[in-house]
Amino acid sequence: MHEEKVAEINDYLVRRIPDVRVTSHYDFDREAQRFRVKHGRMVTHLLFVDEAAVNHYSRDELSQLLDKAIHHLRLTAPEVEVRVSERGVIVQQVQH
Repeated sequence: MHEEKVAEINDYLVRRIPDVRVTSHYDFDREAQRFRVKHGRMVTHLLFVDEAAVNHYSRDELSQLLDKAIHHLRLTAPEVEVRVSERGVIVQQVQH
């Protein structure tokens, strides 16, 4: 995934979620950019954005999907994985 697209998604997350720290790296096994989203000292969530989704959707469509993903991140207290894919937004509980 292009660095400017990763930076754009990172900035989008920081603007939309208050009191958040975001780190990311490319997950080659999943072919997705992995964003670790930490709310204050409380909860850590994982957001995966598939490279195929970035190529498939327009900027506006991707923004709408990110808003849906952020909605799931903000609603859930336990750790979850949210994935933005060509099929939309997928939410899974993280197994400990």
